[in-house]
Amino acid sequence: MDIVIFGEVLFDVYENGMEKLGGAPFNVAWHLKGFGIDPLFISSIGCDDRGEKVIALMEKWLLRTNGITKSEKYQTGVVKVYTDRRGPFFEIPYDQAFDHIRCEINLDELENKDSQSLLYHGSLALRTEENVRILDKIKSMLTPKIFIDINLRAPWWEPAKLYPLIKDANYLKLNNFEFFDLFHSNVNNNSLMKICEQYQLECVILTKGEEGASILTKDDTYLNYKKELEGNLVDSVGAGDAFSAVTIYGLLKKWDYKRTLKSAVEFAACICTIPGALPDNLDIYENFLKEWSKDE
Repeated sequence: MDIVIFGEVLFDVYENGMEKLGGAPFNVAWHLKGFGIDPLFISSIGCDDRGEKVIALMEKWLLRTNGITKSEKYQTGVVKVYTDRRGPFFEIPYDQAFDHIRCEINLDELENKDSQSLLYHGSLALRTEENVRILDKIKSMLTPKIFIDINLRAPWWEPAKLYPLIKDANYLKLNNFEFFDLFHSNVNNNSLMKICEQYQLECVILTKGEEGASILTKDDTYLNYKKELEGNLVDSVGAGDAFSAVTIYGLLKKWDYKRTLKSAVEFAACICTIPGALPDNLDIYENFLKEWSKDE
């Protein structure tokens, strides 16, 4: 299956001045590569030092860079990261390079008769109409399965613009706060099933912080899994992206939902014990792959 990741790449800037490469779609692409998958990441960077660092790190990690375009007008994305009781929250300037993505490659090359494409995207990069048009073009060229990870970032979202995106999707992932903000309903089996039926989804995937995560499928199967941290909580930035990456990995490997949920929660918990969204110790991926191979 061809994996296409669309959206932002940026630098998370913490209150102490530390900078970490991130952006939800980029994090997902990075993790998938760590697990041996070769996604195509489509985004835009500036012609600046941060942009050069993005390319250098992608090349070092052997991530394809042919989906990255460079902007002379806009700078590589930067986000300021803060934390409150709901977890991390973000100050995201407008008109950054990822707001103006161009797709200069022939996506028809991804298509073949023996595989199907899966497209991952969020909502932040769709705050500009030009990116919405690019995403629509990608959808029309690939006719993919779609995994949407909502990632609501105030003030850059509107319900009326998100509902059609969810209607296009096969898999919807969001956290419990986002579920309430978007659907004005408390989370329970009935509300999850209502959304699954209304938008004709394969499943709704709900992350709940320290309470773990849940999956409700279109056949009304409900699963829940919780994992205690093995170590101290450093920060939860990128934990949801780690969860999404493993969920996609499980879809590719045709795991059942129970196995996928457990594996995704455990990897997300691991990411919470390191600073930033991406591990400096790349052995983490090998350790998880070895553990997962025991169940093959």
